[in-house]
Amino acid sequence: MFVEGAESLVIDGCVFERVDGHALMISGYNRFATVRNSEFVWIGSSAIISWGYTQGIPGLQEGWDGTDGNQP
Repeated sequence: MFVEGAESLVIDGCVFERVDGHALMISGYNRFATVRNSEFVWIGSSAIISWGYTQGIPGLQEGWDGTDGNQP
């Protein structure tokens, strides 16, 4: 499951099983995400990934300045 640009996301009572990779990726701008009462079983890589974007290096979407709020 890939989520980007969400507010007040609630994942409740879900089972992620045999995903063969990352089960849940919360990317970029997200606010008030909640994962509760859920199971992650036989996940191939990471159960939950939280990934943000920063600025600071010209030409790339990465760097040291996170003031634009593009992080979970």
